[in-house]
Amino acid sequence: MLRPGRGAGGWLSSSDWLWLLLRGTFGSTGRNHTWAWNVGFLLLISAAHHNLPSTTTSFLFFPTHATFFTSPAPSSSPAVPHSSPAAPQSTPAPLPIVEVSLPAKEGSSEKSVTMTDAQVYKVLLASAILIFWSGFWVVHLIGIIYGYRRLHQRRALSVESGDQGVLGVSVLKPLVGTPMDPNLMTNLETFFTLNYPKFELLFCVQEEGDPSIMIVQQLMKKHPHVDASCFIGGLEVGVNPKINNMQPGYLAAKHELLLVSDSGLLMKEDTLTDMVAHMTPDVGIVHQMPFTCDRKGWPAILEKVYFGTGHARMYLFLGLLDALGFGVNCCTGMSCLMRKKVLDEAGGISAFGIYLAEDYFFAKYIQDRGWGIRIASQPAWQNAGICRVKTFLSRLTRMGLLPLASLSL
Repeated sequence: MLRPGRGAGGWLSSSDWLWLLLRGTFGSTGRNHTWAWNVGFLLLISAAHHNLPSTTTSFLFFPTHATFFTSPAPSSSPAVPHSSPAAPQSTPAPLPIVEVSLPAKEGSSEKSVTMTDAQVYKVLLASAILIFWSGFWVVHLIGIIYGYRRLHQRRALSVESGDQGVLGVSVLKPLVGTPMDPNLMTNLETFFTLNYPKFELLFCVQEEGDPSIMIVQQLMKKHPHVDASCFIGGLEVGVNPKINNMQPGYLAAKHELLLVSDSGLLMKEDTLTDMVAHMTPDVGIVHQMPFTCDRKGWPAILEKVYFGTGHARMYLFLGLLDALGFGVNCCTGMSCLMRKKVLDEAGGISAFGIYLAEDYFFAKYIQDRGWGIRIASQPAWQNAGICRVKTFLSRLTRMGLLPLASLSL
């Protein structure tokens, strides 16, 4: 496949490059980044070929047999004429001669050829590609291993003996019913059926005419045994609308732990139990890895692929770095269990109203005070009924810009 040639990258023909690029691009599953390794490796070969030192030794190259032969040295004795007439013979076609460089002999006056600027750039580019490719797969493998150990090792919490000795949880649910989510009632009802002995639900709605208020009231009548309250109006304490909406509920919270949970999440019966079980004495925040429920339509498939592949890989990798004590902050605000007393020391959640990315600064504040951050065994099941590609892309853009916007305040 490899053929000698001249010029930049001449060691490889155009068909060689095309074959390797297509092989890496359309290869089998699990080889999405094979092209990076191929390109980097071939660039190194090309650079090494063009940097071979020069020599005066010549060789004959026969393309049909792919074999090298040395050309015979000229004889020092004079030629002896032939006495008989030569028979007529066909003249063979001249053989192509290819100059191949060999290392110059020691003591020779010839100097080796130095690398050109193009070859230096080629080596640097190839090295960068290979480093990126290797680093990517290291992160990928670490994410898979840590995800297997973290997401499949649930911790048990003894709740059969009642609420004595069990940490209470105040669940803050900020709601916005415009546009109305068709899955809102299904999602909210899963919080009423949590298998946990000591918790309260604090629903926060900004506008008085919000249609989600009626859904909350219906669920409160259906589950009268659950400690639930609804707060309407909010309090303006900063530029963050989510903090403004949750402020009345936070002031009414009465338990040691505070769970901030978005309206589009679906909870399993043991999800809260699993999160509290990870709240060990040295941990200040327990958060869930974002994931999605099975829903119909192309936008839902797009979200599930994203949150189950690229996003999950980095989320788990950064979570492991934080668990190892590197102080990495990867906490998401869609489902975040925190120690309320630590937030009270900062002045409550109103102190974070000046930031748009409140989840990042929640985690940063608690982490700076020596508390750890852990990922729960169960993911955050996103189950919003409204799912569009445009909305998903806007959400990704907002997720990338919110930390920068908060830092600039």
